[in-house]
Amino acid sequence: MNTYELIKSNGKKIIVGAETKEEAEQILANSELVQANKDIPAEKLALKKEQLINEAKSSAIQFLDKTDYLVQRHFEEVTLKVETTLTEKEYKALLTKRNKARIDSNTEEATIKSKVTLKELEAVKISEKK
Repeated sequence: MNTYELIKSNGKKIIVGAETKEEAEQILANSELVQANKDIPAEKLALKKEQLINEAKSSAIQFLDKTDYLVQRHFEEVTLKVETTLTEKEYKALLTKRNKARIDSNTEEATIKSKVTLKELEAVKISEKK
């Protein structure tokens, strides 16, 4: 085992024992992560994640709900073989926006789930779906 002198995020030097420098850096990163979370109960972190995920999903659901009637109307008009209110180009653009809202919501959810500190969660911005 080797020893490595590393500098913590607060600027202080620390000696870490490990096989490689990369392993020592990982040990330091993990210890700082534990320190950053030690005063934050796991329930508080989980609650914040749940709140952010609900916000992301809510934004997507509101957009999808708001545009459902356009999709349904177009489908019915095509089925009845009558002139459609939306052109084919407009309809495809609408479907593309709806799909993007779903993908963005899922991406935001994955991003939120990947965060491990309250500070990281507080930096997450939820996009408004339009």
